[in-house]
Amino acid sequence: MTEKEYIKSLIRIEGIGKVSAKHLIQAGIKGPEELENADAEKINKEIIKLSKNGKIKYKDSKKAIETWIEEAKKKNYLYTYAKEKYYNLFERTFEDKLRFILYENLIIKKVENLLIDENILVINNNTIKKFKDDYKDMADVRERNEKIDQWINKNKSKVGELKNLYKEEFKKNLKLEQFKEFYGQDNDKRQCEYCKITESQISELIQNERIVTKRIYSRGRKMEVDRKEPNGLYTLSERNKNGKFLNSNIVLSCYWCNNAKTDEFSYEEFKKVGKVFEQIWKERLEK
Repeated sequence: MTEKEYIKSLIRIEGIGKVSAKHLIQAGIKGPEELENADAEKINKEIIKLSKNGKIKYKDSKKAIETWIEEAKKKNYLYTYAKEKYYNLFERTFEDKLRFILYENLIIKKVENLLIDENILVINNNTIKKFKDDYKDMADVRERNEKIDQWINKNKSKVGELKNLYKEEFKKNLKLEQFKEFYGQDNDKRQCEYCKITESQISELIQNERIVTKRIYSRGRKMEVDRKEPNGLYTLSERNKNGKFLNSNIVLSCYWCNNAKTDEFSYEEFKKVGKVFEQIWKERLEK
């Protein structure tokens, strides 16, 4: 492995930046596996020596090194993609939730001084329906969005309170440890629920220039998370004896299927569309 690859593997551990990763490499630590079995005292002495010899600009503290070793032992570095997806889901769903909350209170109820408690997170089904129906008149939608945006900009602290409340609700519905099991380790083989393409096949198509979307640099290389029922929550059930998640509302989906399904098609409907995509991918892979 190159130094760049060693750095990339070490910064997967929480708390380690690129500079500290370089220090660890110079101290003889080449990856997370080595770090979790390392001796903090020994690394600390080596870093002090490197500092005295002018090979590094500043010393990482022994306490920091001990923290990194403990983090490495947790093996969270094996799940960096899963954690990234999880926190992205939280941020995206909070934005949606916030707009529904403000629509219900500012636009429907005409209440601007919001009382921030758990009850505010409960959105009436009629509110969601009316929110969507409003898109028949885009002038009204623009006016509505402007009012909501103004409230957000003027009430940053309340937005923070709402976010903290929602975080507890989100974690209750979708636990991180459970999600890590669902999405798998970074090196696991993932496959789209609908068209059956795998991440390795996507990489092959990219390498052979058989994928043309410009979005591939930001989306597409890794599986995304789709809600089977688009208006439902992101939820996972307990696993059965065979290790499968039953009665869950989320599945793995490739960028293309997730982008096409939107909130228009049901899970069963899009499985039929997925078969068409599957045939197209097969033809591209066989070229």
